Amino acid sequence: MQKNAKLVFEPAPLWHAAVPPLAPLQAPLPAVAPDHLASLAQKARDLHDADVRAFQASAAASNASSSETTFLAKIIQSGTLSDRLSALTLLVQGSPVHNTRALETLRGMAERGKGKGGREESLKALRCVVDWWVGGGAPDRKLKYFRDQPLNHPGVTDRVLVAWYYEDWLKKYFFAILQILENLSLDPLQYVRTQCITFLYTLLRDKPEQEQNLLRLLVNKLGDVEKPICARASYHLLQLLQTHPSMKTVVVREIIALVLRPPAPPSAPAKGTHIRFADAEPRPKQKKKQKQKPKSASASAAPEKKSGNAHARYYATITFNQIVLTPGDRDVALKLIEVYFEMFKELLGEDAVGEDGEDAAVVEEQGDVVTDKKGRVKVREGKKKGKGRVRGAAGFAEIEDVHSRLVSAILTGVNRALPFAKIDAGDSGLNKHIDTLFLITHTSTFNISLQALVLIQQISSTLSSSASATSTSTSKSIVDRYYRTLYESLLDIRLAASSKQAMYLNLLFKSIKADAGNANGERVKAIVRRFVQLLASGGSGATEFVAGGLYLLGELFGTVPGLRSLLNEPADPKAEPYDPRKREPLYAHASASPLWELTPLVRHYHPAIALHARQLLAAQPLTASADLAQNTLAHFLDRFVYRNPKKARREGGTGAGAGAARGASAMQPAASAGDGTGVKLVRGGVGDPALMNEARFLQTRVQDVPVDQNVEYAVRGELAIKAEEYRIKLKEKDHGLPFDKVISSNIGNPQQKGLDQPPITFTRQVAALVEYPALAELAPHVFPRDVIARAREILDEVGSIGAYSHSQGVPLIRNNVAKFIEDRDGYPCNPSNIFLTAGASAGVSLLLGMLINSPNCGVLIPIPQYPLYTATLAQYNGRAVPYYLDESSGWSTSVASVEAAIEKASKEGIETKVLVIINPGNPTGALLDEATQTQLVELCEKYSLVLLADEVYQDNLHQRDQYPFTSFKKVVMKTQSPIHLFSFHSISKGVFGECGRRGGYFECMNISEEIIAQIYKMVSVGLCPPLSGQIGVDCMIRPPKPGDESYDLWEKETSTIHESLASRTKIMAKRLNSLPGVSCVDSPGALYLHPKITLSEKAVKAAREAGKEPDVFYALGLLDRTGICVTPGSGFGQKEGEWHYRLTCLCPGTEEYVHKLAEYHGEFVEKYGL
Repeated sequence: MQKNAKLVFEPAPLWHAAVPPLAPLQAPLPAVAPDHLASLAQKARDLHDADVRAFQASAAASNASSSETTFLAKIIQSGTLSDRLSALTLLVQGSPVHNTRALETLRGMAERGKGKGGREESLKALRCVVDWWVGGGAPDRKLKYFRDQPLNHPGVTDRVLVAWYYEDWLKKYFFAILQILENLSLDPLQYVRTQCITFLYTLLRDKPEQEQNLLRLLVNKLGDVEKPICARASYHLLQLLQTHPSMKTVVVREIIALVLRPPAPPSAPAKGTHIRFADAEPRPKQKKKQKQKPKSASASAAPEKKSGNAHARYYATITFNQIVLTPGDRDVALKLIEVYFEMFKELLGEDAVGEDGEDAAVVEEQGDVVTDKKGRVKVREGKKKGKGRVRGAAGFAEIEDVHSRLVSAILTGVNRALPFAKIDAGDSGLNKHIDTLFLITHTSTFNISLQALVLIQQISSTLSSSASATSTSTSKSIVDRYYRTLYESLLDIRLAASSKQAMYLNLLFKSIKADAGNANGERVKAIVRRFVQLLASGGSGATEFVAGGLYLLGELFGTVPGLRSLLNEPADPKAEPYDPRKREPLYAHASASPLWELTPLVRHYHPAIALHARQLLAAQPLTASADLAQNTLAHFLDRFVYRNPKKARREGGTGAGAGAARGASAMQPAASAGDGTGVKLVRGGVGDPALMNEARFLQTRVQDVPVDQNVEYAVRGELAIKAEEYRIKLKEKDHGLPFDKVISSNIGNPQQKGLDQPPITFTRQVAALVEYPALAELAPHVFPRDVIARAREILDEVGSIGAYSHSQGVPLIRNNVAKFIEDRDGYPCNPSNIFLTAGASAGVSLLLGMLINSPNCGVLIPIPQYPLYTATLAQYNGRAVPYYLDESSGWSTSVASVEAAIEKASKEGIETKVLVIINPGNPTGALLDEATQTQLVELCEKYSLVLLADEVYQDNLHQRDQYPFTSFKKVVMKTQSPIHLFSFHSISKGVFGECGRRGGYFECMNISEEIIAQIYKMVSVGLCPPLSGQIGVDCMIRPPKPGDESYDLWEKETSTIHESLASRTKIMAKRLNSLPGVSCVDSPGALYLHPKITLSEKAVKAAREAGKEPDVFYALGLLDRTGICVTPGSGFGQKEGEWHYRLTCLCPGTEEYVHKLAEYHGEFVEKYGL
């Protein structure tokens, strides 16, 4: 027989793609007569049978030799289970149309179940079928029965009939597989059910055949008796919605059918459906010893119980809560809200309503009265069946926590779905739901009642703001009812033992703020008075709650108009007296007398509470915190306890610390020092570092402290503190110091007393008019016209300098910053990528906090560097990766040095993510050339680094012609680099020196909109940067132009500052270089010099004996002898064995200043030598 000689349908793995589709016809086909249908079906069956026989008779038709065919047949008969399954799968994959017998064999192995092969054989056979099905065995459409095909089409051939016959056979075959899966989904073994739902999910995700029944089987497992099965089913449903988001409505509807168990009327099966799956609804729980059977009579006859479905309800709810909703999913949100409230009603119907229909929470019951561990009254209900209830002293009855998790999940879901449902107050269904929520507040545990109150407050607030004329009365009724319930909840003693006290305080604050101004403030005052009574009574012993309550009062008195009158207005003798027993707070007449209830807290035993009460009564700002944990007993005791960590195990030796340190897992054996692997994660304790309360820590050298743990802020460290002490002592008549003034050369604070750089007149005039606009009329001839115009432009934008601005900064100023950057660099700038900040430091801290996501996240910082970076890294638990600047070539940045630092960090297990560049440098004043900047940008591309460009000294250039400034923004745009770049600028430096105003900005470049949105969220927490600082930024980047009235004075002032700074820098560098053992790079930029000093062994030894770093020892002597305060180089980082100090070039009287430096250095060298 020749190959394929007698085959109508040629062998093909993808059988559904082997037959081309029939050409479409213009006229509809006539219906097929039953006799003709039967004859065609018989013909197709005969053709298929003949084709199968011909295929089996020809070894060549299967693309294998006769010996291979014989071998496969022998394996199928007598091989191992895995071999048989593999052989059958190979046959089916070769030509499924001609190997229906192999498919039937696989189905038989799957059906066998507990028989010869057991569950293992069944699951493995099913795995083979499922893998073949989703791997191409089924088309990406629903299968059709033979009768549903266009049998009268003129293009029908024998080959087409065979394909249609096989498709009909395969559809029925798949039904049989689903029946097997249904039976296995009820198997007593958890493992079998887990594998079964994985099969269901795979089939449902990849192919549309019988998706409704597959979905029903998968959803039914939400009610499984085993929690892992329920969780797995929930996970698969959510994964399904990620793959097919358009199935949200279908999946939600199917889960609702499971949860609510509606009486299902008999319905016709879907077209083409011949098998109806039994037990589509979840079964009631069976006894443990009773075996589950797919179609047991007892299961079908058992009465339906609502409690039997509680498991499914919980897992269905948490599945609902994780479905991603969009504004277009209003119908889905409405369905979710409906089912949430239906579940509420079922829960309350099961547990809160007695047989006579009355609410068990408000029925007086007789019985023995006992108290629980928390002192609450518990009523024993005698012989009446049902769950016991715990009643609080205020009368709120608690349902025992059988359904607490479910109710909490439902409330979370309603809160989440409500914004997408867009419901109006006049909706009758909504009012029924509101009644349900209020019932929960009176019948559930306190924490759940509180969540219901939070939801009601959100609903009432939403309805109040969007209420129409027809629904205003309904909305007002809901609001009044809510505030009565909130007013009553203040008397519930369960609040003291609640774990959600912070939530309650937040709810109280939002509610009072929302009701401020309504009903003359009487309702708000009544709530506040009762709240103060609660605090005065001791908060039921919860000290942190009382402290938090006083903080809340401080916020309310400062923001709610008229509320402070409770403190400072006398009692009205004609008014009706205050009645605390009123159920409605509107009629309690709370404003009839002062808030005398606050006075007992002035004598509270807790010092913080007493202080805050006095501050409230004195109308002073509260020094309180919103963190309740700050006033707990544990936090108080922690201040006096130093926890000693466990000591790490040591290799070798004996005792508690002996033995090799254990690795983190079996994949990481015991850590040893000699295995050459370097960094390891070790369990069981920490190393043996010097603790901060030990003497040896104080003797540790700065160089021996890891750079990422050295949190000292050098410019404001030991020397700065001592300089301030000297400054105070100099005010005494007989101070006994060898100098008459302290020169603060340690910090770039130009307008500091002693440095006395004059402010720019234009900036101060604009600031004055913005602060007090009336000055323009009171002194019309004082302010130039362009200053007045600038102030008016800003005021037109912000309204008042006392108002909040946009969290990202005033839009007008951000537009001006963008224009400044465009003019500077010659490339466009988007104002949406500009963030105004409270100085550049605030932006650096914000971004480093967002970029550091693990303790092994590395940030490249230059050494020497500004201490802000190491301090911020320590704060956010990041790792500093130092790279050293080359002092011999003018503190230049070597790209090779940066790359070596990255590789070294990688070997130590540090993932380097950020590169910090300070240009011009601090403390070195070095300026990068464009070629080096380009190389650094390319390095960032190579290692996917985020570049933080600190460019706050860009206007401090002493040799502009020889050393021009080029921004990294310009380099990135010029090279079209895709790197992520953040550039910083500030008003604290340059010629402005407005350090105290705290103004600056950063620009985001090549940053996605999603990340910018996250940055905006973070800055929104701080509401807005200081408006005075933002105005300073505007004056800096938009100074007077030629022709403006202020220009000449501005040009004179700025030129004087530039020339003075350049002159001082040159003179100081020259004089320092003339000193023995001192070398200093002539700084082309910034405000500082960073000279290197050579110290003798004698000087180093004296420093060690004094417990100081050698450069700190030198700097302290300089301060003690001359009053000049500098910053030691160890505070910025330096190479081992080198010593530096930083001094600013802002000091006036350069000759006198440098003379004192030289005089001290000579004395030091004479005493200790070189």
